Amino acid sequence: MGTLIHRGLAVALAMAIVSVGAKATDRSGSSEARAVALRQALEAAQPYSTSGFAGYQAEGLVHDVAASFTVPAILPGSPPGDASTWIGVSTEGGEFIQVGVTEHLGASQNSFPIFDAFWSDTSLNYHPQALESIQPTDRVSVSMTQNIDGWKLSVRDDTTGLSKTFESHFGHDREFRLAEWEQEDPVAGFDTYYNVPDPTLSETTFSDLELNGSAPTLRLRDGSAMNVFNGPILIPTPDTSDSFSLISPIALQRQYLSVIAATNHFSAILFNDLRSPSTFGKARLLTDVQRLQDAAKSLEYQFADNDWGNFFSIGPDVAVMGIRVTNESSDLEKLFASGLAHGDEQRVYADAASAARAGRVVRSDLGLPPS
Repeated sequence: MGTLIHRGLAVALAMAIVSVGAKATDRSGSSEARAVALRQALEAAQPYSTSGFAGYQAEGLVHDVAASFTVPAILPGSPPGDASTWIGVSTEGGEFIQVGVTEHLGASQNSFPIFDAFWSDTSLNYHPQALESIQPTDRVSVSMTQNIDGWKLSVRDDTTGLSKTFESHFGHDREFRLAEWEQEDPVAGFDTYYNVPDPTLSETTFSDLELNGSAPTLRLRDGSAMNVFNGPILIPTPDTSDSFSLISPIALQRQYLSVIAATNHFSAILFNDLRSPSTFGKARLLTDVQRLQDAAKSLEYQFADNDWGNFFSIGPDVAVMGIRVTNESSDLEKLFASGLAHGDEQRVYADAASAARAGRVVRSDLGLPPS
């Protein structure tokens, strides 16, 4: 299956950047330090998540989390790719543990779909650890319970009766403050900004949701939408009776997520290169910004050119967001043209924050999760 990196790495990397960036807030510092601080500030304000995740998250102290779901099938004619469906928990510092099912279809003509129960955690560098084979459309129940030694993880195939329970000693002395129920288009290796190809899956429904012994209360603001550049687009339905499905969005929802996906993608490439600007150099950063600027202009054009104006509550908000994103990319171009030696970072930050606010308004208009 190759190396797949799951959600925890992106969180841990972001926390590491915040730690470094906090030491680099002096605007008179080196270009390298200013780039780290700039990246930190932009990521904090960014309205377009590079989201390979669709599902829900619940904040607060977590002792146990559980759910059931039907293992999605890889549909006939699907391209090769990898996906996973899981529950997980993480700390405020990004330490992470998960359990669920991976879905894989190789690129060879003779490849056939492979479905494995798996688990992973930070100590394993987020690589999935296969537990046992699972069949598509089987009903699976997964659970995680923290104890004095770590976490007790359980996977049960309710269709066949097979079950696997085991202990992870990771995180026995830590507080976990985020629970998740997700389907994921994972990333490859340690380049956390590039999703692997995703197979075409049947619809997935999570049910029997449980958090700390009770049914969680999940609202739209707790959700995440998957919108991968040239990849899958999924949104969660409202949580009803401790159950939700992951479905393809309709009409303007799909149009918005499709349009914004390119801006997500090129923003992510820029953020990746800002980790080490001296390695990539000014020319590379300017190329990154140019691609982001082209995507932003295309976004603004498509927002203006499509049917948004026919929806009074949405059209003006979409227009504002397009302008804000274009302004942000223009400010970045001026900043990088100086080699980060000169430029008004505060204007960049302000435009990024303004674009973020506009993006949240548009998503609210469309009934989409904020990320």
